[in-house]
Amino acid sequence: MKNFNQSVVIFKSGNIYCVIVQAVGMITIGEPNEDPQFIFSNEGDEVLGEKVLRALTLSRELSHQDLQIIVNSGKLNEYDEQRNLIMMEKFGYANKRALYRNMKCCWVSTDGETIEILPSHHKSMDRYTARKDSGPHPVIVPARLTGRDLGVAIRDAFLLCT
Repeated sequence: MKNFNQSVVIFKSGNIYCVIVQAVGMITIGEPNEDPQFIFSNEGDEVLGEKVLRALTLSRELSHQDLQIIVNSGKLNEYDEQRNLIMMEKFGYANKRALYRNMKCCWVSTDGETIEILPSHHKSMDRYTARKDSGPHPVIVPARLTGRDLGVAIRDAFLLCT
């Protein structure tokens, strides 16, 4: 029985979604052992939803000891920079500023019963924040949703990002 909510973060820049599996512990970090998944907007709701559902199953609980090892190894910063370089190269962004200029972010988590999609406010170049009390407010859907319906809910949540 798991005692944590499986989680992914989705970034959207232009017509590209980037789904990143999260390791959840005292803090939530991008899972260094999983590659980000890229989806183009024209691939459809079902593809987006199915990739997010798959990524949620790969989310893992991160022990305090494992977190210390990852942070002390420098892998965390290396992982983030590598993801940025891949996105810039693969999708033609000239630099990190161009990549993040219009980027939006949603956090997605599940407790097994529901899936919460939390839109964010773009605070600064690569920083996002969300407040459930003042919004943007989360989109909550049943966990047994089809891939297509989850894809629709995710696209709707991105419309709430500020």
